[in-house]
Amino acid sequence: MARPKYRRGDVQAREKLIDAFWELLEAEPYTQMSVREICRESGLNKNTFYYHFESLDALANEAVSSALPIELAQSLVSAPIGKLPSLQPIAGTPVVRGKFARVGLVLAGNGTALQGTLMSHFTEQLVEMVPCSSEEDRQSKTLLLGFVAGGLVNTLRGKKPAEYADAVTKLQQLPAIRACMDELRS
Repeated sequence: MARPKYRRGDVQAREKLIDAFWELLEAEPYTQMSVREICRESGLNKNTFYYHFESLDALANEAVSSALPIELAQSLVSAPIGKLPSLQPIAGTPVVRGKFARVGLVLAGNGTALQGTLMSHFTEQLVEMVPCSSEEDRQSKTLLLGFVAGGLVNTLRGKKPAEYADAVTKLQQLPAIRACMDELRS
């Protein structure tokens, strides 16, 4: 099948499908969504959907992977040992506010269907930023970062996106989290 041609500035089909996913997630839990609904919401057909994604899970995986602000991972990894920064400065930017809103959709009323995906992607973001000297070192750091990511997801669950920066800043102050991040950065 030939790729469609787009004019400059046109929203491409893949983006329309991802946007439709987020629109529907505001209205219903992920477990109740269907490819048909995504297509209807996006104004595209099933052939276009399956050209870009092999399944609804693949679409959700890509959408959720981009929901976490990279700035959150960067602030955790790049902070000096013993001092994790407040997230308030980055939380006020429009991009981060938008991403926090999407994280809120994942955590609100979706049980574990998307929360594990969110945690997995956050762990991957962190792992990519931490230098590893060997595969064994990478595996060890991945376990620690999974702990941090799990703490983050559990901290955010039940809170409003506007409260995320304060909640994560408090999480960062917990001795276990500080010890994990200091160990990873040393």
